[in-house]
Amino acid sequence: MSGEDRPLDLAVVGAGTAGLYCAWRAATQGVGRVALFEGSSRLGGRILTVVPDGATTLRGELGGIALMSGHELLMGLVEQLGLEREPLRGGDPHDLLYLRGHRLTAADWGNLEAVPYDLAPQERGRTPEQLLADAVEKVVPDARRLDPRLWGEVKRGLALGGRPLSEIGLWNLVRELVSEEAFRLMADAGSFRPQFENWNAAEALPDLCADWPEGSRYERLRDGYEALPIALADGVRAAGGEIRVGHRLRAIEADGPRGGLSLGFDIEGASTATVAARRVVLALPQAGLAELIPQTPFAGDAGFRRDLESVYAIPLFHLLLAYERPWWGELGIETGRSATDLPVQSCFYFGSEPSGASLAMVGYSSADAIGFWDAFLAPAGAPGAPDPQAPPPEMLAEVTRQLSTLHGIGVPDPYWALLMDWRGMPFGGASHRWAVGTRSWEVIPRMRRPLPGLGLHICGEAWSDCQGWVEGGLRSAERVLQDELGMQPPEWTGDDAYVGP
Repeated sequence: MSGEDRPLDLAVVGAGTAGLYCAWRAATQGVGRVALFEGSSRLGGRILTVVPDGATTLRGELGGIALMSGHELLMGLVEQLGLEREPLRGGDPHDLLYLRGHRLTAADWGNLEAVPYDLAPQERGRTPEQLLADAVEKVVPDARRLDPRLWGEVKRGLALGGRPLSEIGLWNLVRELVSEEAFRLMADAGSFRPQFENWNAAEALPDLCADWPEGSRYERLRDGYEALPIALADGVRAAGGEIRVGHRLRAIEADGPRGGLSLGFDIEGASTATVAARRVVLALPQAGLAELIPQTPFAGDAGFRRDLESVYAIPLFHLLLAYERPWWGELGIETGRSATDLPVQSCFYFGSEPSGASLAMVGYSSADAIGFWDAFLAPAGAPGAPDPQAPPPEMLAEVTRQLSTLHGIGVPDPYWALLMDWRGMPFGGASHRWAVGTRSWEVIPRMRRPLPGLGLHICGEAWSDCQGWVEGGLRSAERVLQDELGMQPPEWTGDDAYVGP
């Protein structure tokens, strides 16, 4: 492709799920010439499925894992694409907890001496989930009945002591509602530790309550989450769209008298290309977008810079471990998860095969624990590596030691292990969070068309009201498609599907 070719009708940059979805919808709805550009050699972004050595049916996830029944766009898309689902355990309640040197099961919550936290009298005997519900319902009494659309309306008016919740950190908020010990227990036992960090409370409450509505359930794709980006890519190509991997966007220029935009790419193998497009959608993580800004029409735009910095990336990693047998079965555990305040934080059990090959995952390390693991990774230059890698032997030995402490048994060494640290560029982290003081419902529409009069748009999980989920990227992309490209809602969702602010 070169500058002499006739302009594309739509160029999408970034082949994560949001970018793939944009290209798929546009190509299948007859937008015109559609091309998708990806800087790496892989499609899917932060969706990455792997098969452990020696396994046939096991699927490990180094990125996104779960589908939630309340995510209307994603569940409809999965059905539309004919992808098979299966139940996923891994939320609450826990199989096992090891906190402050004490091992607990679900039967221990009524035993005050077994819970190693100095809870207030009214908090004793309550599970971490019940403590969270008590806190949230002091601020939003009807939180259990709110779906994403209602939360989108309610959170704008939430306040505590006259201060909007968007100006309060979650930790600061919850400390006003429960004891410090109750907050520590909720955070230590939480299924996703970064949920309890001090991010924008108006966005954190809907996130914490996302699975509260009756009938909510978690599922996963039977063939692995990567089946979703693969199906979208196949759909793009089948509809006549182009997908170009190894094309890293270097610069964007307004195309003068011809209108539209000119995109400059560095192509893997040291060549370059210039592509003209009438409209461009940047489906990039915040870190990748920030790196690009000086070579775009955004350079020098202080308002855009403020909006860009209204979110931040979460530094997480996933470590998959394959074993010759499902050793957790000795404790009566089949699937699900356990949690600890040790740096390993969580252990997810992903099942086994008739041969005995079994898969577990540790990770989701939050900012207060990832520094511990960096001491093992740094000698190999691993922090922020852009691709999966085998973890250092010293790290594996420490993981095994902590898993043994968590479970109270001698955990065997894994025969296979693979680590993905999402801090590498262009990701900067595994997902994003809204900063305190940000009104997301004002920033999100601005990001869809940050420069009026120019057909340059931005979408992705970072700029959504469902951060950390594929659903967020789909909502953001769908808003761009409908509001900026004039497309109709997808027929498989209906006109009233919720697509965010």
